[in-house]
Amino acid sequence: MKKNSLFLAFAFFVSVFLYTSIIKQLYYFAVDITLLSFFIISCLYLALEKRIKVSTDVFLLLAFLFCLIFSLIISDSEEVGSYKLLATAPGFLVGLYLLTLNYNIYKAKRYLDMFCVLSVPTALYFIYLLPLLFTSAIGQGDVVKSIYLSLPFYLCISILYAVNFFPKNKLLYSIIISINLIAVLISGARGPLLGLFISLFILFIVNFKTLIKGALFRFFYIVPIVFFVFSYIFEGGDSSVYMMLERTIARMELLFTGGGSSVSERLYALKEMYNVGFDNFSSVLFGKGLGTFGMEVYGVDSYYYPHNVFLELAFEAGIITLTIFLLFIFIVLYKARNGLSLGLFYSVFIFLIFNFMKSYSIVGLRLFIPIFIFAYLLNIYHIQKKDHNNVST
Repeated sequence: MKKNSLFLAFAFFVSVFLYTSIIKQLYYFAVDITLLSFFIISCLYLALEKRIKVSTDVFLLLAFLFCLIFSLIISDSEEVGSYKLLATAPGFLVGLYLLTLNYNIYKAKRYLDMFCVLSVPTALYFIYLLPLLFTSAIGQGDVVKSIYLSLPFYLCISILYAVNFFPKNKLLYSIIISINLIAVLISGARGPLLGLFISLFILFIVNFKTLIKGALFRFFYIVPIVFFVFSYIFEGGDSSVYMMLERTIARMELLFTGGGSSVSERLYALKEMYNVGFDNFSSVLFGKGLGTFGMEVYGVDSYYYPHNVFLELAFEAGIITLTIFLLFIFIVLYKARNGLSLGLFYSVFIFLIFNFMKSYSIVGLRLFIPIFIFAYLLNIYHIQKKDHNNVST
């Protein structure tokens, strides 16, 4: 019982650790809550039962981290490179913690349970906050405006999880799906929204019979529709929620008319990256050095990135580092091939890849790796459960 309680606390603080980048955009804390949550996770990990084995995925994750350290050593960046490594390394270590616990005792499903539950109060506050933020009803110093781009990433992961387990608890998961879906729809974040639609399509194909049997469509669509209808009735058609929804539609329409300034900026960064990078054999193998993208492309040692983590890895850390990262992904995909939650695993994986090829930097890998491992472990846990039942019978 004590071990299970410790594991629940561990799973909770792992999710808190992932959410800290969002929380810090909403509130100022005197201490770094990311480091604090990582410290708590590390202490709890020491008390849990482990199955420490240097498997291929563990080895590749360690090798990837050491490659980034080497990339920092050869980097000319005085500040950005150090920031990228320090911001990313805790996520790698959390990934190693996740891979080395004994899931014959603990339920890997608890990670996404906690992650999903934390999304609800966050989404509700976001729905309240977003219209105020874009109508200047609150000051810029109170909250970081870019939260409208970052939070939907978390909410979409929770939606995918809730959709997959919807038949298990229709009421609970319909509430989670509806609240998170409303928040994503009004956010105006195009990447997470497009990634969500693609991933849901994959999930529906893989689990079509199960999802239909669970009456998913009825709960998935009716609850948000009822919300919008009642909002329109009580607000007289002048709801701030509708204003934000119209903003989302306008941002999506930009994709068919050139994409807007954000797309132009990305294209410029990619073009310059190809012009100034990979100019010799050493830079191809080892990269220009961690954190040097801003120096090489824009001429300043500032936090710039090409909005594509794979290209950023190739540019700053070289083909060797990128290859190791891709091998890690491939090994995890291969080990998960016979899982019983492949629909969820592949939909989460596609969502992560889509967004990290569009918006995120190397720092975002502190989210990518634990969430990818969440879905992987849930898949493997189901395999172990099935094998255990077969042995028992």
